[in-house]
Amino acid sequence: MVSAQQLPLFENIPAIVDAHQLHDEVNARFNQVHLQHQQTQLQLDQLQQGVAHQQHVLAGQLQGIIEQQQGIMAQQQVLAEQQLEAIQKQQELLVAVQALEAHADLQPMRTFNMAASTKGPLKGPDGFIPPNLPNMRNELRTATGNQCIHLWQHLGLGALPHNIPVNIRRERLAPYLGVVL
Repeated sequence: MVSAQQLPLFENIPAIVDAHQLHDEVNARFNQVHLQHQQTQLQLDQLQQGVAHQQHVLAGQLQGIIEQQQGIMAQQQVLAEQQLEAIQKQQELLVAVQALEAHADLQPMRTFNMAASTKGPLKGPDGFIPPNLPNMRNELRTATGNQCIHLWQHLGLGALPHNIPVNIRRERLAPYLGVVL
């Protein structure tokens, strides 16, 4: 049987049972939280691995983009150089066309002068050469240095250097006029 001293212990049985149930509930809740923590940690680890993988993939794509961009820049450089060459060639062609046009404009004058007799009048680009200048082939052969300079200026050829010999001055005028001295 139960002694009188043990009777107060029986009174605590419901509290002990309640404490035990509370302990079991806390343990179950702890286990549940611990399991959720482990699942969350596993998901976090998986997410970090996914992020690391995506970073690796994106880094590779970025490297590819950088290489493509460098290739494009190199192509742009080549195109710029080719464009510059094309512009230079176009300018050279324009100068050549202008020279041909100038030559073509002078061709009728040169043809006339080529056919002129040694005592026949010579033409300039704007008509016959005035009589105060060497205006015939035989006069051009004997023209002085000053006469050559004045004829050169009349023909619109700019300045003829003063320090060159008279025979060189005549030789420079003759092909322009289309005559042989």
